[in-house]
Amino acid sequence: MGVYATNAYGHWANVELTKDCGTIPFLLHKFYGYDAILFGQKAGEYPNQQYIPGVRLDFLPSGENYIQYQCEYIEANHQQMDVLLLHGPYPMYIPLLRTYRRLRADGRVYLALDANSYWMDSIAWDTQDFRWLLNNCDVIATSCRAMQRYLNRKWPCTVHYIPNGFYNYSRADLTVDYSQKENTILTVGRIGSGQKNSGLLLYSFLMIADRLPSWKVKFVGTIEPSFRSEIERLLSRYPSASQQVEFTGPILDRAILMSEYKKAKIFALTSVFEGGSPNVFAEALFGGCYIVTSAIDAAEDMVDDGRCGVICHEDHLFSSTLLQIATDDERLRTGSAHAVAYGHRSFDFCRIIRQVHYLLFGEA
Repeated sequence: MGVYATNAYGHWANVELTKDCGTIPFLLHKFYGYDAILFGQKAGEYPNQQYIPGVRLDFLPSGENYIQYQCEYIEANHQQMDVLLLHGPYPMYIPLLRTYRRLRADGRVYLALDANSYWMDSIAWDTQDFRWLLNNCDVIATSCRAMQRYLNRKWPCTVHYIPNGFYNYSRADLTVDYSQKENTILTVGRIGSGQKNSGLLLYSFLMIADRLPSWKVKFVGTIEPSFRSEIERLLSRYPSASQQVEFTGPILDRAILMSEYKKAKIFALTSVFEGGSPNVFAEALFGGCYIVTSAIDAAEDMVDDGRCGVICHEDHLFSSTLLQIATDDERLRTGSAHAVAYGHRSFDFCRIIRQVHYLLFGEA
């Protein structure tokens, strides 16, 4: 049986191979023996392919006619294409799905919405084409419970909850020892992008750094060029705190990245929005981090009713919230233990894939 996944933009990014886009095909291959193929145009090198052995990357011709190339690929491979995985409710999927349904009426289609309220509210969902798209997907899922509730009221279909989980690709030791954690506030992502709102975290920490002399904030990820001047401007305003701020750049080794989570006491997210639940949340839970997050759609899922984190609903309160949490070691210790238990219980991809398999095939 073949599980095939494609991308609305016609190509895969290396980072997607170890997100749900690549993890679901990989685990269906690993645990159930299905052939797993990601098809699309080549966009650079794919070092993350080492983490998903058994998953094949089929590259299509380069060029602007990527939708045509995808349709032609489906035509050529439909007999082996028992499952088609799509990501996001994009209109460019309609010709792909029409091709697939014409050839494989018996095939199974899984649509992962990657949904957030900004995007879903901008979709003209009550159109003939969009309703056709929904009606021709066998499983439609979102990684955020709030979005699941919202879309089940709004759309004429059933939307399931499938969280973006954690899979231990690096086979790192996941034992978390709170006594070995450092006074670190960690964030991971595209530092300085408008979506991530990294300046809020930097400014919030600098405002309280003098009251947290043993603490530091650590930014892991590629720094957007436009954000560098903001870093210089803020650090020049708070020069005494500059030694408490660290920018590591991207950490590609997943074992080293997990060690950063395990060392940090707090994981902070200041995003304006995310596509469902960010992968970094599940990683932070497995690393035993206490979560301090902005009020994105998936925030309630990640703090587990306040047992392992807190939601900051107003930007101007982020600084005081960090200070309150950082100076309450008992809350951090208890929250860390709960984060680990909650992560293993609710965000382990080895558990999640069983639900995906059941939804697709009705088999446990």
